[in-house]
Amino acid sequence: MATTVFLDWGLAFGAGVLFAIAGSGEVAETPRRLQTRAFRWGFAYLHLGVLSISLTLYAINPDWMWMYWVDPAALPAGIQALAFVLYQICFLAGFLLTAELARRSAWLLAGLTAAAIIALEITARTRLFRFGTIDEFRAGTADPAISTNPPSIATEFWLVAVAGAVSLAAMAVLLLKLVRRNPRAAPPAQA
Repeated sequence: MATTVFLDWGLAFGAGVLFAIAGSGEVAETPRRLQTRAFRWGFAYLHLGVLSISLTLYAINPDWMWMYWVDPAALPAGIQALAFVLYQICFLAGFLLTAELARRSAWLLAGLTAAAIIALEITARTRLFRFGTIDEFRAGTADPAISTNPPSIATEFWLVAVAGAVSLAAMAVLLLKLVRRNPRAAPPAQA
């Protein structure tokens, strides 16, 4: 599960893509894409499965949520709020873009989105697996996610691991339910 504001925007976009694919039969039948079950379930998932975790992590460690690139204390409150509004915009963009694509192209977009998120997580791994203030990170003293001396696991890492796993499982259940209602959503057959 992606975390931090920047990676979560990609996750929100990707969730929009997946919910549009899973509900593609229903989505294709109506010009009112935002009134479909796929959109409602996806938007609910975005808030309960992504934003709730992100806002909790932001309350615990805002410096980490900005991946130590931005000092959140220096940001106006409006910019911080806008960062979380962008989650909805990214989800909406992923959902509506995918709704307009052919099935094969939609799956390609899903794969490219997943690859981009994974590449960004690998690139930012030193920032993702260190927890502390921006000053601690810059000084090299931010706590590692998992430490062996003394043995410990950072609170933020526990939250990401446990809540992230529950969130992904919930998304999988919702997507499977949508796919069962929309046989058109299955991946295209290999030619």
